Amino acid sequence: MQDFNYLHTNCFEITLELSCNKFPRQEELQREWLGNREALIQFLEQVHQGIKGMVLDENHHNLTGAVISVHGINHDVTAGERGDYFRLLLPGTYTVTATAPGFDPQTENVIVHPGRPTL
Repeated sequence: MQDFNYLHTNCFEITLELSCNKFPRQEELQREWLGNREALIQFLEQVHQGIKGMVLDENHHNLTGAVISVHGINHDVTAGERGDYFRLLLPGTYTVTATAPGFDPQTENVIVHPGRPTL
């Protein structure tokens, strides 16, 4: 499912395993949580890193299904029903293009900073 969801939808999915024991005893759960809590919270905070925004036409109408491409990365994302999109990216400088049928492509250079999305 993970590969399919990443390649064919805008869904980024992971499986996180802490040990070989798939069904730990209840008494072990508190220790596992305390031993992994900080790492998990830091990992979750990474979801805010990248670019996000709305794809709109010249009249500020949402463009459903616009494609967001990042130069040099062979994985595009598609804007949702309201023209919204999010693209997870590491910090750095990127050339981003939005395309939609019937409109000229729009390209922008963006800088992604750690821990927060670039609009």
